[in-house]
Amino acid sequence: MKNKSGNKNRLSKRREDILRSAGSVFSAKGYAAATVDEIAHEAGIAKGSVYNYFPSKQDILTQLFQSTAAKEDAFLGNLVAANLPAREKLGQWLHSLFDRFSEFQQIGRLVLEFWVTAAGQAGRGTFAATLREMYQRHHDRLVNILLQGQREGDFVLEHGPDIGAALITAVLDGMQIQAMMELRTEWSEDYRFALEQAILDALTAGKLRSDKKA
Repeated sequence: MKNKSGNKNRLSKRREDILRSAGSVFSAKGYAAATVDEIAHEAGIAKGSVYNYFPSKQDILTQLFQSTAAKEDAFLGNLVAANLPAREKLGQWLHSLFDRFSEFQQIGRLVLEFWVTAAGQAGRGTFAATLREMYQRHHDRLVNILLQGQREGDFVLEHGPDIGAALITAVLDGMQIQAMMELRTEWSEDYRFALEQAILDALTAGKLRSDKKA
């Protein structure tokens, strides 16, 4: 049993080493220019060993993107299930995203490479399917939080939860692109807090208007 467990751990570590090395190579050279030889060299292994874990360079990028997104998926999934008011759930999610803007700057080129590759597949390839599935999960969870906030009487979804979730996602994508491209180089705590509050305030604006009319 110990040998099987040890082998499994070694295989998992080697896989993680390859992904980490691929991330460095992709970030430095771009996906199109990077080669499996360079990834293998960065990982300190033979090229053939890479193919024991990943059938292609495309699969490496897909797995790398999925592993990067897995942390946010897990965080958001746990948050949706938590026994918290919807406003607090959304606030925690936004706070987590904005706190990681420096991380987005570091992995920005990799994420943009993935988006560009997915777009080039016209919605039919592996990259496009992975991106579409991720967005759908995030959208559904965000809708869940918005509907909870509506039931609690805190959020007024004047155009429905689907539109609300789509608008929030669009705003967040735009902010992440600004961070990735370093269009705004300073993301102070005050600025991030203001962004978070602006999104939350937009969801309660309808409630405030209703209260005034009453």
